[in-house]
Amino acid sequence: MVTDHFRQLWLLALAAVPGMVLLVAIIITTIPKHIDGLAGFMPALYVPVIYYWGMHHARHMPYWLVFLAGLVVDALGGQPMGLTSLLMIGFLIAVHYQHRTMHKEGFVLQWAMFALMLLVVSVSQWLIMMFYQQAYITPVGGILQWMITTCLYPMMHQIFEGINRLLQNRRYQLLHGR
Repeated sequence: MVTDHFRQLWLLALAAVPGMVLLVAIIITTIPKHIDGLAGFMPALYVPVIYYWGMHHARHMPYWLVFLAGLVVDALGGQPMGLTSLLMIGFLIAVHYQHRTMHKEGFVLQWAMFALMLLVVSVSQWLIMMFYQQAYITPVGGILQWMITTCLYPMMHQIFEGINRLLQNRRYQLLHGR
């Protein structure tokens, strides 16, 4: 009886890992950097997390989690509350829609789709912020952020693949008693 409860707790902990990875990525992205101008184009490390787990294991990246993560990003980043949530929910919907065709495609095509989808989100955020502030905002920071985030995706994808393998192995061991 105790082992069943222990097994259920372990499975719950394993299911929480993608959310914890998302939280760590948000913290790394939004903590204050004491280097002038760095915050303007710091890579959005939480977007690859949402893309990977949303594309490969949708149950581990639910909409409510992405919504809350967006609120945390907005609160820590000083953006209008709900903007990142709105954009990331739209991003996740697009990821789920593309999952049907992209899931079994090669890595390069998935990376290209990530870059395209992130570009759409970045341009949308730039336009919304210009209308919100009623002033022209130079797109240079957003372009640099998009480029850096896109270039970091392959490395992050490999890290997530390793985490996913560990999670699957441990889940298999717990469910099959080995």
